[in-house]
Amino acid sequence: MGCRRNIMKTTHPLLFLVFFLMVLNCKKNSSEKPIQKITVEQNIQPFFDYDKIEYYHSNIDNSLNGLNEIYDKLEENQIDSLQFKVLIGNVPENNIDSGSVNKLNQIGFRKIPLSDKKQNELKVIFVAKNRKSEPKDGLKPIFTDILVFKKQNKIVGFSKLSFKYLQSIIIGSKLNSGYFPTNAEHQKIEKILTESYRKNVAK
Repeated sequence: MGCRRNIMKTTHPLLFLVFFLMVLNCKKNSSEKPIQKITVEQNIQPFFDYDKIEYYHSNIDNSLNGLNEIYDKLEENQIDSLQFKVLIGNVPENNIDSGSVNKLNQIGFRKIPLSDKKQNELKVIFVAKNRKSEPKDGLKPIFTDILVFKKQNKIVGFSKLSFKYLQSIIIGSKLNSGYFPTNAEHQKIEKILTESYRKNVAK
């Protein structure tokens, strides 16, 4: 009998300890929440506060042979000095430069309708986020595609795009656009705008 009592005395504390650890572990597991994966996308900001995007396209790059001919053609045609500044220079300069937008159709740009679906696809891309620096073409780009961002019909910003030379300019945003867009983003934008252009031309 003495041995049996000794066994019970040594066994009960061990069982109690094992049971206590199991309960503690269950409570710990139940209280732990899944780790939320924080991604860059959760902290992105759109370059502009807007409700509409207008798209303008020029075919001048297709009608001339090479970059030098484009430069020569634009430089010698003084009446199209605005065209030169838009395609190659720094016009529009800021988001209140609406005068040059009103003249885009006079200098060879065509307004291409963008569906709500296409605008939403662009909205995901035109945001400020961390981007790695990528090599770009060393040639001076020809900006044949222009996006005008508007809020209640008032211009809030621009984007000038050169798909051939993988370059872009964001105008009017207070956010850093130095490494926008990546080459992959360029290709996405080009696909969206090209589809809109072909759909419109086919009509």
